[in-house]
Amino acid sequence: VCLLLFSRLRGERQNGRGLLRGELIDRVVAGERGVIAVAARAALADWQRCVERAAADQMLCREYTELMELLRSVAPPRLGEVSVCLHPDGSCTLTDDSDACIEYVDCSEDGILSLLVGMSPSRLTVYDLSGGSSRLPETIARVFAGRVRIYR
Repeated sequence: VCLLLFSRLRGERQNGRGLLRGELIDRVVAGERGVIAVAARAALADWQRCVERAAADQMLCREYTELMELLRSVAPPRLGEVSVCLHPDGSCTLTDDSDACIEYVDCSEDGILSLLVGMSPSRLTVYDLSGGSSRLPETIARVFAGRVRIYR
């Protein structure tokens, strides 16, 4: 760019300043337009990714809700009442009406839900002593809607 400008300037010394100034302004404007176009394309790509992620999250929420409704309808009650006690250390205890007790050292959401769906209690009482650090009580309430009491 500089060589081009200086060669034109030497060829036309009378118009040198005007030519140089005009050429520089044209180059700067063209460069700014290019930078703006690149930034606009990048911003558009970012927005597209955000929209795609939001749509995927929405789809996951809808599928999750449908799964919870399916689990609720497929699992008719087989047991009386089951109590679930969530401890602060991440462990939990399950007890049924006959005082049979299951102790879990690591109370994973998937494991407990699987067990509870298999047991299919008519009533569930959840004692959340975890201090709110677990989402398990809300998940149990969604799966067994209408059959759950939660105490915190």
